[in-house]
Amino acid sequence: MSRFFANSFQKLKEAVGTAEKTTEDPQAVREAKTEINALKEGNAKTTKAFKAYANGLTAEAASGEQLGLVLKEYSGQITQSSIGQVFKHIGDTQLALSALEQGLSSQVSETIVGPCKKLSETQIKRVLEMKGKQEEARVSLDVDIGKLKELQAKGSDPKVHDQVEKQEQQVAMARAAFETLNQQLLNRMNGLNEGLNKDMLVHLRNYVQAQINFFIQGQHLFTELLPFIDAQLAAPSHPAAYSSSLGSSSSSSSAAPHAQPTVTVPAVQQLYAQIPIGNISINPQQQQQQQLYGYPDPSHSQSHQPQ
Repeated sequence: MSRFFANSFQKLKEAVGTAEKTTEDPQAVREAKTEINALKEGNAKTTKAFKAYANGLTAEAASGEQLGLVLKEYSGQITQSSIGQVFKHIGDTQLALSALEQGLSSQVSETIVGPCKKLSETQIKRVLEMKGKQEEARVSLDVDIGKLKELQAKGSDPKVHDQVEKQEQQVAMARAAFETLNQQLLNRMNGLNEGLNKDMLVHLRNYVQAQINFFIQGQHLFTELLPFIDAQLAAPSHPAAYSSSLGSSSSSSSAAPHAQPTVTVPAVQQLYAQIPIGNISINPQQQQQQQLYGYPDPSHSQSHQPQ
């Protein structure tokens, strides 16, 4: 317990400037301490930023899902025009894009947020613990050196001669412990860097691949819509669904409106059947929905019925 209070008092004096460090860290140790402090701060900021990005993707996916449902609902109210079919297919595509965004959010959490959090809780934590032990050993050495100087200042008094010899041995042991912890700190820091250079690069590559998959599949989804919309633009005008004359005959007024052909946008149904982003895919329940409705209707969880 006396060692604890002696070290605490020494650190207090160093903090307020009434005492200076007698023992300086070696250059390599100073560099390692600077690096681990930077890694700790940088990893914490990186984890927070990626987590916010993943949460933003989830929120955007929810907004996109709501948009898709509204477009599909609206398309059922304007069946007299080909624009209804366009709204329906854009709505389906928007729902598929929302599924992609949700998948990307999961991948960001899996490939970056999780590993960064684990890094902070394991490897960085172990290095910081060793750094604390090394700093404590340095303070202990300075305390022992201070005691030795006080004894030596009493001159050649025979009464303190034995105490001086005993304190010299204590200083030697404290210096050996300090040097051992210096090396252990460097070894642990080297191990951390080796793990970062290997494992973190793999996680970053997986993140980049997930982004590539997301943008390729998203582009493919909306590119598939263009030929369908162009076909609607190029189609000849259809007869008006409602007569411009209120006095038209009963036979003309009862004529059925022009039926719009059902056109399938293949990319949407193919994507809903299997959405690979890294190792994420649509679950069996969604596949059953795809068989029933042509897509896994997200409105199932929002009390909407498929159009």
